[in-house]
Amino acid sequence: MADESNLMPASRIVRWLTLAALIVLAIVLYFQDGLRAPRFGSSAAADSAASAHSPPPTPPPAAR
Repeated sequence: MADESNLMPASRIVRWLTLAALIVLAIVLYFQDGLRAPRFGSSAAADSAASAHSPPPTPPPAAR
């Protein structure tokens, strides 16, 4: 029978630690910035988006 050990290869440990670090980083960034951002469907977000991209004022009609 083959000799089976319970040791994980170092590359697999590094892979899991990297994945865990990315998840923790995403959670930290969410709680740092995500709670202050308006929700996607809220009217406050729609109002601020509408005011940020308002069209330029129309020029007065030319005198004849």
